Amino acid sequence: MSSRPQRAQLCLKKNNKGFSLIEIIIALMFTSVIVLVLVTTMRFAVRSEEKGVQRQDASQHIRILSAQLSFLLKGVYPYISSANQEGQRLYYFEGASDSAAFITTSVSDRGDSLIDKPGLKWVMIHHDSEGLKIKENFFFLDDDYEGSSSRSRVLDDTVSGIDFEYLDLGENRDEDPEWSSQWSTDESEYLPAAVKVTLRIREDEEADEIELPPMVIRVQSSKKIE
Repeated sequence: MSSRPQRAQLCLKKNNKGFSLIEIIIALMFTSVIVLVLVTTMRFAVRSEEKGVQRQDASQHIRILSAQLSFLLKGVYPYISSANQEGQRLYYFEGASDSAAFITTSVSDRGDSLIDKPGLKWVMIHHDSEGLKIKENFFFLDDDYEGSSSRSRVLDDTVSGIDFEYLDLGENRDEDPEWSSQWSTDESEYLPAAVKVTLRIREDEEADEIELPPMVIRVQSSKKIE
């Protein structure tokens, strides 16, 4: 029969035995799995946040660009240019499928020169290899809008293309609506009732081109010349 000190010493030896190699390996495996799950979750959260910020920036970018175009087109002014060969007075508005030129009151003060001051201004919105551009000049230069006095600036360098369509409601605004890719006041005595603008955007050379939903901008002054 074992004495009490011997039993106590035997229990102490059992308690000091420690973990086996298999137990340590299993514990390390569980720890590795937990760490892997945590790291994956953190990466996913970071990427989701980055994508959310990018989408927010892109949406803000599109809103600003759309507002700029709307601002210019809503200010289209029914400026009567020189009469044609038949002596007929005509509004100035030249619309193509990839550009639009008109006289507008929507001008912001951006500099000290006269052409930068608010007031009537000739504007042409178009696209080239540099992006979406706007060309400006004094409104009274009927025969030389695109001449040496004009100024050109990039409105947005991520725009890879732009399409214009023009709403025709007829001279008395009582005909069925018809969209056209061309508009010339040499043939019509009135301005288009609205302009539809479709933008295509490419953030960089490797990104896919995105076509934005078309926006329809009503032309405030579209009445026929009386």
